Amino acid sequence: DPDELFVVVSGRIAIANKSIDGRESMVALMEEGDLFGEMGLFDGRGRSAEARALETSVVTAVPYGPVRSLYEDDPALLWRVVAMLAGRLRTMDTALADSVFLDVTGRTAKRLLDLAGEEDEFSLPITQEELAGMVGASRERVNKAIASFIRLGWIEQIDRTYRITNREQLTIRARCGHRSQSGRAQAPSQPTTRRQAGAASSARWAGRLGSWTKPWSAPA
Repeated sequence: DPDELFVVVSGRIAIANKSIDGRESMVALMEEGDLFGEMGLFDGRGRSAEARALETSVVTAVPYGPVRSLYEDDPALLWRVVAMLAGRLRTMDTALADSVFLDVTGRTAKRLLDLAGEEDEFSLPITQEELAGMVGASRERVNKAIASFIRLGWIEQIDRTYRITNREQLTIRARCGHRSQSGRAQAPSQPTTRRQAGAASSARWAGRLGSWTKPWSAPA
């Protein structure tokens, strides 16, 4: 049974599920300050997904025992956990809605914006197969979507490095799977960022654990 959770100090950690036939679906990308492995602290059950380092990474392992004692002594601290879990539920709600309302091209655009954050030029931290798993489509369909963005002049690609040349149009495509009934694309809202909900609060929360933590290096 799991007995510790982890906070990412540096690097990137993929959280993924695997099917019986070995196919992998990447459900989350954890970066600096993100927290994972906490579910067993609250329900006493096994891990719900696997964690894998995408590059040389360092995480801090935090045993469940002291964390549980901390919350028992000051239950008000649990509100931070509630806020973090609520943020993750919102993320899952959004992912579920995307799978229903966005086509593969729209989901691919959204994932690229997530990975880029506020930068226009970025390197893909995952393989195309892993990107396809995050999009929820085959690698061929995701590659076809990326090729269409390049053809339209929205992005440029050199190997695994991408440069967004038309963020507005890419954002519009990420917000609607198809054009609306009026034939006009929906107006974009604020660009998405790659930081997951609750990451900042989890980092502040982890800082309270002090001497209970131990470092652990995850090889790429």
